[in-house]
Amino acid sequence: MNDNKSSIQSKTSGSVIARDFDNVARDAEELLRTIGKEGDAKIVEMKSQVRSSLEETLKRLEALQSSIATGARTAARNTDDYIHENPWGAIGFGAALGVFAGYLLARR
Repeated sequence: MNDNKSSIQSKTSGSVIARDFDNVARDAEELLRTIGKEGDAKIVEMKSQVRSSLEETLKRLEALQSSIATGARTAARNTDDYIHENPWGAIGFGAALGVFAGYLLARR
């Protein structure tokens, strides 16, 4: 159950980070639009550089997100396969972990 809470919290914090990044990206794009309307040649050049940098960053973020999701799916699949191939080992590990947790709680 605790793993479920931490999983939910990590998904929530990940979505908060993604949402914050999207907000920053939208704000930067709006700033670039505003500057483009009011600026001279140097500002337009800077706008182009910032836009290309922002687009590259967004592409990298998407690639990183895809890579992390693929890695998580692979790890989950490997864990599931291992548990199915070695059920008694997993049961033994769970029992040992439970005994250890009980020992730690009893010491309190």
